[in-house]
Amino acid sequence: EIEKRALNLLGEPPVKKACLSKLSAEKLKSIEKFAIWEKCIVGKNDIPIARLIKKLENGDWVNQGRKYIYSGTKCPFCQKDTIDDDFRKQLESFFDEEFEKDVEEVKDKKEEYIREKANVLSAINDLVKQDFEEDEKLLIQHLYESLEKCIQTNESNMDDKIKEPGKKIIINCSDKYTDEINAIIDKKNNE
Repeated sequence: EIEKRALNLLGEPPVKKACLSKLSAEKLKSIEKFAIWEKCIVGKNDIPIARLIKKLENGDWVNQGRKYIYSGTKCPFCQKDTIDDDFRKQLESFFDEEFEKDVEEVKDKKEEYIREKANVLSAINDLVKQDFEEDEKLLIQHLYESLEKCIQTNESNMDDKIKEPGKKIIINCSDKYTDEINAIIDKKNNE
C-alpha cells in the first residue's frame, strides 16, 4: 500500500541517460595549425635562373608554366627559340625534390582536412538528433553553419596554396566552434 502511494506521489524513479560523446576535432585543429601554410615554398637559390625568378617574384607562374615546355626550343609564351637543354635543367633544378615534397605535403594535408571535416560535421549532424532543448539545437545548428563556413574558407585557401606554393596563406581556427559545441555537450551530460 505504501509503495503504491509513493509511486503515485513520486512517479517512476529517474532513469540515468547515457552521456553524449564530445566532438573529436583534434586532427582538424592540428592540420589548421600546420606550419606549411605560412611557408613560402620556393625553389633552390643556387641555380643561375633563381636570381631572376626571385627578383621578379614569379616562381609560382614559372612553376605553372613548366608543364607547357615539352620538347623543342620554342618558348610556349613568346614563340621564340629560347629553350635549350641548359634552361630545362635549370628549371628542373630550381624546382627540386624539397619543393616537390612540400607541394605534395600541402596536397596531402588538404585531403586529410577534407576527410576530418566530413567526420566532424557528421558527428554534429548526429548530435542534433539527440534530446536537446530547442534553443540548444538552434545554437548547435548555428555553430555548425559557422564551422562549415570556416572550413570552406580554409579549403579555398588551401587550394590557393596548391596553385601558388610560394604564397603564405591564413588558415582560420575552427576550434572555437567545436569547443562551444563541446561545452553544450558537457552541460547536457551534467544535467
